[in-house]
Amino acid sequence: MGGESSREELSTPVPEPDRSMSKASRIGYHMVYTQRVRQGKSLLAFLKRASSARPNVSDVLAFILNAQYQKGYRMVHVTKIPGQMKADVFGTIKTIYQGFFTKQEVTYGFSGQPSVQWELRAVRSWLPVVVQALTRQQFVIVSPAEIADVITHSTQDGERLISASMSWQTRETVTTGEMASGDSSDSCGEAKVVDLFFEVPSPPQLDTYQYDLTLTKVKVTYSRFGSYSYPHLECDWLTTMTRHLDQGWRLVDIVIRLPSLEDQRAGDNSVDCIPTAVDSVWIWERPTAHAHDPTPRYEGTIVEHPVHVKELSLGRGVKGRPRWGTVIRNMGKSAWELACVVDTHTNSKARNGTVVLKCLLFFQRPIM
Repeated sequence: MGGESSREELSTPVPEPDRSMSKASRIGYHMVYTQRVRQGKSLLAFLKRASSARPNVSDVLAFILNAQYQKGYRMVHVTKIPGQMKADVFGTIKTIYQGFFTKQEVTYGFSGQPSVQWELRAVRSWLPVVVQALTRQQFVIVSPAEIADVITHSTQDGERLISASMSWQTRETVTTGEMASGDSSDSCGEAKVVDLFFEVPSPPQLDTYQYDLTLTKVKVTYSRFGSYSYPHLECDWLTTMTRHLDQGWRLVDIVIRLPSLEDQRAGDNSVDCIPTAVDSVWIWERPTAHAHDPTPRYEGTIVEHPVHVKELSLGRGVKGRPRWGTVIRNMGKSAWELACVVDTHTNSKARNGTVVLKCLLFFQRPIM
């Protein structure tokens, strides 16, 4: 990716490549852009949607990303480009995604064919989201029980969860009485779609993996930029990550539900609030064979990275420029694997009518 951000732009310095690392342990990254379409709520958007049968957007995204597997790559993460959202006159909203891939060593069987072949599959799940008001403060409470059930059901034959992505689509309204916490208040909300991306082996594998979902509170404040409000997320990210890595887990992804730019553009007020705290869902993995062995196997680090965002003219959305390719590739030279990207939405103003969002790049690598 040309014109990557210089190291001086980073809030957190990127470690110099570890020259002692063997070439076999270094990770090379390949990055792919794609887009996902969401129909708006205007009459033109409705007519456009009704006139064409659209396949499931999650399946389309998985199909596009899966093409990289035919080239010998395997995905490590997929994320929305922070601050990136475009809309047209039909009310159609396009969100830009980026998939991160690595080249994996292939082993061959007696037939000369790869002993294990992988493909990517998207599975839909639901995350109940409830807004609870208390003395001028509002909290977003989530229950990841259904996501946990889907993961367990989908990883029986050696499948591995690679990434989780929050969608804009909703299910029926839920109440806190339906939440796993057992809260009986009258606060209400919705169930948001979460797309889970799994690697599926062929043939099925005997080695399976165990998953754990934990909740961590994230503090939220807001600021205005143009037509949009940006939330600022605050959390002791590294402490949370390290605590679980030290128990033998590996981080897969972090899911956070907030009113997004897409919601504001589409007029989605189902979670129309200014929450002061939200539940973040952290997804962890470890081999089933080590389920009762808390020995740490990974170490972690977090790199802060700026994303420049500019509002497009005529209300056509916003454009984000991540330019994190150089950072991620340099980390890969020291065997750091990208776990996930979290947009903290924390911003500062820059020249030329842009703001700079602070993103967190979560990395982990095996303990030598």
